[in-house]
Amino acid sequence: MRARPLDPKVMEATMARAVATLSEKQSSWRPAELTREIAAALPTDAVLDGMDVVQLLDGLTDLAVTQHCIDISRPIPNGAMVRRDGRPVSESVADRALTTPGILAQEERLLAWAERRNSRVGVDSADAPQRSSVELSGPQAEVAASVAGDPDLVLVVGPAGTGKTTALAPAVAQLQADGKPVFGATPSAAAANVLATETGIAADTLDKLLTEHNLNRPPDHRYDLPAGATVIVDEAAMVPTDRLDALTHLADTRGWRVALIGDPMQFSAVGRGGMFSHLADTHGAIELDQVHRFTHPWERDASLRLRRGDPGVADLYDHHGRLHGGTATRMETEAINAWWQARCSGESVLLAAPTNDAVARLNATAQQRRIDTDDLAARGRSVDVGGQRLWVGDEIVTRRNHRQLHTNQGLMIRNRDHWTIDTVHRGGDLTVTGSSGRVRLPADYAATHVELGYAQTSHATQGRTVDRSILVLDAPTDVRGLYVPLTRGRQSNDAYITTTGEHTALDVFAESVSRSWIDQPALARQTELAGHNPHRPGTLPDHQLRTLLHHQAELTDTLTQLTADLDQLPRNHQYTRHEHKQALERLTVDQERLQQAHDYLAQHDRPLRRRGHETGITNAHNTPPDHIRSQQAEIVRLVKTGSAPSTTTSPRPRT
Repeated sequence: MRARPLDPKVMEATMARAVATLSEKQSSWRPAELTREIAAALPTDAVLDGMDVVQLLDGLTDLAVTQHCIDISRPIPNGAMVRRDGRPVSESVADRALTTPGILAQEERLLAWAERRNSRVGVDSADAPQRSSVELSGPQAEVAASVAGDPDLVLVVGPAGTGKTTALAPAVAQLQADGKPVFGATPSAAAANVLATETGIAADTLDKLLTEHNLNRPPDHRYDLPAGATVIVDEAAMVPTDRLDALTHLADTRGWRVALIGDPMQFSAVGRGGMFSHLADTHGAIELDQVHRFTHPWERDASLRLRRGDPGVADLYDHHGRLHGGTATRMETEAINAWWQARCSGESVLLAAPTNDAVARLNATAQQRRIDTDDLAARGRSVDVGGQRLWVGDEIVTRRNHRQLHTNQGLMIRNRDHWTIDTVHRGGDLTVTGSSGRVRLPADYAATHVELGYAQTSHATQGRTVDRSILVLDAPTDVRGLYVPLTRGRQSNDAYITTTGEHTALDVFAESVSRSWIDQPALARQTELAGHNPHRPGTLPDHQLRTLLHHQAELTDTLTQLTADLDQLPRNHQYTRHEHKQALERLTVDQERLQQAHDYLAQHDRPLRRRGHETGITNAHNTPPDHIRSQQAEIVRLVKTGSAPSTTTSPRPRT
């Protein structure tokens, strides 16, 4: 390799490449992150001629900030003492934020697009909610009516388990009944399949829709939507900003309506994102607020507390036995045991972990468990795929879309589709069966894009619903890394957490809940650093919202307990009346005994009369009124509860 000098042209290309790399991954960054990317972008064949590398990187960073970036940090107070870079000496490195003019322009364009779309007040469909086969909640009915109506833009925030597809299904049915074209677009082919299956809509990936309109030919008829068509974008929070910008331009050009459906608190886009959340905060959205998925009532409210990052919810999950802690080996073993038990019980079960390494270990252990129990026959022809030995009967996932390869039902092969191996052919082909039909996977595809499917990453769980969800947490994560996998199961959602030192599973869980690693739009970050309210008009700043949400959680817990107590009141009332009646009966008997004792003493406990009555007199003296007083106190207590008749009085003995 021939060495080349580090001249101005090479340095300019290095800075531009570093800024472009950062722009693909995040909306804003700190100078240190820019320095790291510049170091990675330096040509390996460049000659430094004795230059100090640290000084070189610092100089290139300063130059890149000046030539390629915009500083969106907090405004510098008047008279503040500043550093060499012109920033206040008191400023934290975490409060320094840079972006590019292109990113800001793109985000401002999206905000302006939403503003234009919302400026026209649309008419909702009154008939759409009536098409639902189940009773819709108020927000669900609002979603159905709005999506099936004619507003140019509909924004819907749907937390896990709140029934967004239940709300979309009647909207799609109404649009189709009215003869209005409707199409679903999602970030992944798997999500498109779920949307199509659950709502009856024609759906595909957003990338495919955009690509069809960027080719040197007319788009395929499936994507050639006429003016007035409705495009429903599901999992919109996972759409990268540049893809969303491209969609808005295409929708304006073709005259389409757009409905963005998603949850900002689930996993975000791979790369630069966060605009769905920013649009919802700025312009408002229909928010689904009733969780329907979970069997246990406590988990419905707990999932919402987990979603908004309330660390106090960790105690609730721990109280219900959902948190398990120990060494990494022990936790993986216990998770596999739980997975196997659920599987043997006929439950649908999901096994997840945040890292690829943990997923690979879990897959290997799960496969071995099947072999050890004779559930999987490890004999006959097999194939080695990526270091994993696959046998007939193994469960696998495909990891790349293949649009030219179709099942016997005419459906394409999708990324993250689950299959069972029917046949291992000579040469490495695999015949597999899945929910979309049966297909023969070529050996070259199988060798590169197939892996065991017993476990999957936490990201891959989004959009799934099963009976039981099991999370193996072996690495640091944030609130989304918990919220998504721990809201998949109807019956239960358990976390098996690797602990070290004095930390407990509860500690690790609470710390993870308090973290958020989502990318913020540069505009939102700029507003936050400026100290302005980043939310739409009429809402409160984050710290006040968190305080109110904490109070709301406490009040919800109190109301839940009061409701439970209220349900018990009729039974408690009946029990107390019974106890009150028995206490009165016992009191009457004791009072009669005491009266008889008084009468006996009055007749015989006198001089000249005691002879022959000593035993009776002793017994009479041993009939004290203490027991009567305790019975009277018990009756008073029962009356004070409000459950016993307070008008009942007891006779007082003569003395």
